[in-house]
Amino acid sequence: MIKSGIYKILNLIDGKFYIGSTANFIYRWKLYEQRLNYGDHHSQHLQAAWNKYSADNFEFIALEGVEDLTKLIEREQWWIDFTKCYNKKIGYNVRKIAQSCIGIIRNEQSKLKSSIAIKSSEKFRKYSQSRVGRPRKQETKDKLSLAHIGKIKTEEHRRKISQTLTGRKTQPCSEEKKIKIAASLRKRKQLTLAKITYVIEL
Repeated sequence: MIKSGIYKILNLIDGKFYIGSTANFIYRWKLYEQRLNYGDHHSQHLQAAWNKYSADNFEFIALEGVEDLTKLIEREQWWIDFTKCYNKKIGYNVRKIAQSCIGIIRNEQSKLKSSIAIKSSEKFRKYSQSRVGRPRKQETKDKLSLAHIGKIKTEEHRRKISQTLTGRKTQPCSEEKKIKIAASLRKRKQLTLAKITYVIEL
């Protein structure tokens, strides 16, 4: 399956859309869905439409597969020029020129600022308060699991996990547990694919 390429976030109500490129369709959709739900997307036009029409009225569409990551911005620019998605009457893109974040490493201070901005938002506060004391549904657990697909752990993160697990006694997985794990992985994949519409050959 092609993981990288050009995508469109389509408003099913009025037909407006956002064009972008990504090295991982699944990770990008989960990341943007999370940011939009928290009111933290960089496109104010897309964020305003998301708030007005709700998540159910938007679709993530993979338009073109691009295996060579060095060609991503070139192809994204072609789609931006072709669709004129920077026109407010047509789309939600803020810039006319495509830009890439590939290779950019955010420092801890930048990550902290972003985290504080999200968690300090009124929408996030109300959501957090509404969830206090509520047991998580299986659907919620699946969504949280999907949110981590594609994320790359830093060496520091791996070291902390290793230190946490040091000294713990581990037991071999039973056949029953292996079957449950395999079924869970298949379900996660099905949930992810159901969120994305592909109009390209995989």
